[in-house]
This record gives sequence, C-alpha cells and structure tokens, in this order.
Amino acid sequence: MSVSPVGDRPVRLGTVPVVLCVVIYGVYRAESPVPLTAALRGLKTRLIAEKEIEPRERFAADAPFPVPAPMRIGVVPMGSSDGMLSLHAGRVLVRGRSVPILSGPSLEHTRVDLTAVPDARVGDEVVVIGRQGEAEIPPSAVAARHRLAPHGVALSVRERVARVYLSGEQVVSVRTRLGTTSGGPTA
Repeated sequence: MSVSPVGDRPVRLGTVPVVLCVVIYGVYRAESPVPLTAALRGLKTRLIAEKEIEPRERFAADAPFPVPAPMRIGVVPMGSSDGMLSLHAGRVLVRGRSVPILSGPSLEHTRVDLTAVPDARVGDEVVVIGRQGEAEIPPSAVAARHRLAPHGVALSVRERVARVYLSGEQVVSVRTRLGTTSGGPTA
C-alpha cells in the first residue's frame, strides 16, 4: 500500500486506486471504484425571523440589497463565520420551495427572499444543502458555484456548526463546540 501526501491524488490500497479525499470526506465521484456514502448529506437550519418590507427612497442607496417592490424577507442564523460564503448555491429551500439569498451572508446571519413562500413561518426548516420534499440543492451545485472541489464544500463548514451523525435516519451523535452527545431526536 502506498500513501500520498496530497489528498486529491490517487493512491493504491491493495489493488484498488483510491482518492484519499474521497475516503476521508465521503464525497461521491462517479469514477470512484469504492462504494461510498456521502459524509455531507445536508446542511440545515431554521428560520429565526420574517418580515414584510416596502421600498423606500430614503436610504435606498445604503440598503444591503435592492427593494424594488414590497417583499417578505426571512433571516437564518448562518453567516460567513459559519462558512456560509462558500456553502450556498445562491438559494435555499423553505417549505420545499427554492428562495433566493439576498445579497451576501452577514457575519452571523443570512437574509432570504420569502416573497414566493407566503406561508413560511419562524421555526421552519431551511435547507442550505440537501433535500426538502421534491426540491434539492446538491453539494455539487454549491461546489460549482464557488469553484470548489467536491470535498471543498464539506471542508467549508466551520467548527461553529453542529455536526449530526446518522446511521440510516437514526441520530447516532451530535458534536458541537461544547462536546459530543449520543443519540437524540432527528429534528
């Protein structure tokens, strides 16, 4: 067996060539000879605020995003300090519908346009990466938008974001900056 110091270079494990980043991060590549399960199945959060806003002439030039017509905005508690600058596809999923991200993520939050989802409420699940109903934002779409290698998406998730480890659909453990717990609800 040979080992390569470069994570994206094929190495041999026995007689099967393997790319180390694929083994370590579980990122699926069609050409991988080893059956893998994706390590990054989803990146989800909750809507923490929603508000109706109207266009205004005063301070319009200073606004973080244009407001050409009345709109409904929402706030999610993920920002650039969580890695959100490289973790979005320009949109998120709310109630199974795709909604655009408004301007760039702030330090600790991101604003989304909820105008097309009038029934969205505080507490609703927001999918940044993954599936919600029939809609999906795959990690490959995020990687393409930010010109990242497939494993670059998983590496962009900062340590502030809790990790939920699953076996099938069962929560096995949750790791946060405060420590790790075993089991728990899947919500």
